Amino acid sequence: MATHVGKILISPELFLEWLRFQGGQIRTIEWAGGKTSVEFVIAHPDMPLVNELEEIPAVTPNYIRFDNYRRESLI
Repeated sequence: MATHVGKILISPELFLEWLRFQGGQIRTIEWAGGKTSVEFVIAHPDMPLVNELEEIPAVTPNYIRFDNYRRESLI
């Protein structure tokens, strides 16, 4: 049986730009949440300071979207 499928390749630099962490570095990428989410560990000055051997905290970026010039929070 045939199916519609394709690969999408995204450079780390473009992905970090989309997340607004330009100049950062992606350390790891893995499936999370029973493969319903993808987890990225990103090193960037805007991320929390973490000492060696400490657990890396989950970070939820806050973005603002403008629709028809109306400001709307995406939290």
